[in-house]
This record gives sequence, structure tokens and C-alpha cells, in this order.
Amino acid sequence: AESGCQLDVTQVVFMGLHLVIPLISQELLKFPKLCRQYFRLVAMLLEVHPEQVAKLAPEPFRQVMATLDFGLTQPDAEVSAAGLEGMAAISRFHFNALKAGKAGLGAHLAPTDSAGSNLLTHFLEVVLKRLLFEECKRDFAEQAADALLPMILCEPAGYSRIGHSLLAGQAEEAGRGRVAEALTTLMSANGLTQSCDR
Repeated sequence: AESGCQLDVTQVVFMGLHLVIPLISQELLKFPKLCRQYFRLVAMLLEVHPEQVAKLAPEPFRQVMATLDFGLTQPDAEVSAAGLEGMAAISRFHFNALKAGKAGLGAHLAPTDSAGSNLLTHFLEVVLKRLLFEECKRDFAEQAADALLPMILCEPAGYSRIGHSLLAGQAEEAGRGRVAEALTTLMSANGLTQSCDR
């Protein structure tokens, strides 16, 4: 930096990520080692620099979130864990920013449909469906809790809407009642506070 320019390493890393994401195809992600390292990088960037992620232009932000979406649905435990870590980090950032009176993810959370769904409610639904309807290990459930809590705190109406949608899809009346009671208890009588600390 002899020329007096100050190099922002974070910006350089995000520019590099913006260049690399389009090159990472689903075919390349079939290589387990590459896939795991890639998702670890994305999770680390979201954990360490969530404010920089929130400042990304719409297209690079969409690419990073599409990466998370892909990772959350993968059967590889390390990849899905990295996806959950990234989602937890960006959700906590947004929650804490809102508590501080800041925009958080701002325009990136524009509603995507008439029901008011947005990026956080999309991820909330993805994680809940995986927990409820797919076979997953206990580790996944524990990691999912770190991502779910800030998303639920940011989007309680979305959580309720998703819960009702999931219940409507259940054929058995007794099972529907138990799930409804559990979803209600989780939000009201379980000592839930307006904090991301568990």
C-alpha cells in the first residue's frame, strides 16, 4: 500500500467469492472435499463478516443465499452443518441489527409472494421441513436450533404461517393436534425471550 490505497481484505474475498460462485457447478460439488471446503468458506464469511454480506449488491447476495439453500438440503453432514452455521450467522446479524434499530438485511428481505414470504421465511421453512419430514441426525437438530431461533424471532408471523401450512398437510388429526401444540408451546410457554442466546 505504498500508493496510499488501503486494501480491504474482506472486499477482496467477497469479490473473489462473487467470481467463484458461478463457476462452482453441481457437478463440481459432487467432489466431497471440494464441496466441504467451499461450504466452510461460505459459512466462515457469513459468521465473521455478516455486515459485509448484507451490503452486497442483490445478485451477489442472491448467489450466496442460493449456495446456502443448496447446502441446507445436502445429505453430507459437514455440508449441511456449514449451511446451518451460515444461516445462523446471517439470521443473528439481522436480529441484532433490528434490535439496535438498524436495517439488518434490509432490501434483501423484500417479500417474494403475496403471503409476505421472504428470504428468512424461506430458510425457516426449509429447515423445519428437513427436521420434521426427513431423516436427520441429532447433530443436525442441535445445529438447526442455532439457525431457527433468530429466524423465528425475526419472523414470528412467518413461523406461524409455515406451522399452519405444515399442519394442513398432515392427514392424521391426532398428529396434527400434537404438532400444533408443540409449535405453540415452543413460541409461548417455553420461556422464549427476545434474545438469540440459548
